[in-house]
Amino acid sequence: MEHAQPITITSPTDDDDFVRLPGLFRRWELEQVFEPGTDFHLEEAGNASDGTPLFAVYRRDAIGPPDPVDPPLPDYGADPAPGPLAACATIPTLDALQREVAARWGSSAYGPAYLERRDPQRDAHHALLHVTKATGRLAGLLDDLDHAPGVVHAATIAREDAARYLGDLVICAARVASEWPGAAIDLLAAVEARLAEKLPAKAGGATK
Repeated sequence: MEHAQPITITSPTDDDDFVRLPGLFRRWELEQVFEPGTDFHLEEAGNASDGTPLFAVYRRDAIGPPDPVDPPLPDYGADPAPGPLAACATIPTLDALQREVAARWGSSAYGPAYLERRDPQRDAHHALLHVTKATGRLAGLLDDLDHAPGVVHAATIAREDAARYLGDLVICAARVASEWPGAAIDLLAAVEARLAEKLPAKAGGATK
């Protein structure tokens, strides 16, 4: 029997937080009770009417190393005055990113049926499919965290994948903006306008 995480059979003490599962179990039923990432304690509890040994089962969440502390966010520089998004030496501005994506995103990887399409929304629509693809994968990671015994530890393991999918979202948003039918959308201006609308700056640069 294989498990993603080990199952430990141990002896409880008064302060080990074991909880007894209701009922008694035969030996071949224990496999259905055991779960990865959980400590178990077994106690003999007599025999069934047919002479089969019965066991009482106690469980607790596995005790492991403490969850790692989240690293501090990068310092991209402070802009104390409210206003447009500040350009930073360590990250591209949105308009530069939009130009870069437009220059790099070619058509060599598409099939002939796609390239034969002449509808003006073709490229924007396809980039939006990539947005949906990335959000679906992020949703899968977050759903996994809902079921993880140690959320911060599991999130740290998934951080690299999450970073890739978030990067995909930004890249594909730039692609949709550049390929909007009729005329490209200025993504930087759109973000600044939306930021001012949804999160207006207060005096001193703070936002609510």
